[in-house]
Amino acid sequence: MIRKSLPIIVAIIAMAVPLTASAQLFTTAKESPRSQMFEIKFGMYTPDIDSESGLSGTPYKTIFGDDGLFMTKFEYDYQLWQGFGSIALGLEVGFGDVTGQGREVDSDTESSDTTVLSVVPMSLMLVYHFDVLATRWDIPLVPFFKAGIDCHIWWINDGVGETSTYETTNAETGKTSTMEAFGDTWGWHVSGGVKLLLDTFAPRMARTFDNDSGVNNSYLFAEVVHSVVDDFGSGNSFQLGDTSYLFGLAFEF
Repeated sequence: MIRKSLPIIVAIIAMAVPLTASAQLFTTAKESPRSQMFEIKFGMYTPDIDSESGLSGTPYKTIFGDDGLFMTKFEYDYQLWQGFGSIALGLEVGFGDVTGQGREVDSDTESSDTTVLSVVPMSLMLVYHFDVLATRWDIPLVPFFKAGIDCHIWWINDGVGETSTYETTNAETGKTSTMEAFGDTWGWHVSGGVKLLLDTFAPRMARTFDNDSGVNNSYLFAEVVHSVVDDFGSGNSFQLGDTSYLFGLAFEF
């Protein structure tokens, strides 16, 4: 009986050995080095133009109503230090636009033509990720904080797609000149939020993703951004700052 069962036992052992070795290789494989992060995020943004001092009325609300710009942003971070969390240098660029009704110059009544405000926000920032909860205690939450310098490139198009014009008066000379509605405005921002580590919910898939493409960690996140973009207090610039909320997906590699 033992002799008859021996070939079967040997066959089972022969199949089990490579499976066991494969499982050990999977569980003991080291995570690839991580030094960078890429984020894609979305949210609504309403420039604070109507808060400018010296304005008569509320031009943004008059033209665009309560509509904001749907903003899409991309961020790339390079980690400078890893220890109790990580510090990174980040670069962000985005785009958003909003369509409203133009105004007649002479009567300031609503025009039949539409007008479009477009904004391309760019930021250079320092980023801190408190990833200690995830790396040391297996809590899949990563709070983060950011601060940086912003430049918003903006332009306004009229109903035929050409750059709009407007008149401005020099307070000292009283001279009126016609200006094209485009430019860049500088400022700063601070932001914070929390990331949810998705690897915790599918560890095998996460390890395969790392082995195949070098992506160590994947996150869903929410972020609140407070920006002051007014050429650092200049009285002659658009107030393009806002407090906005963003939601997105991040990959660390």
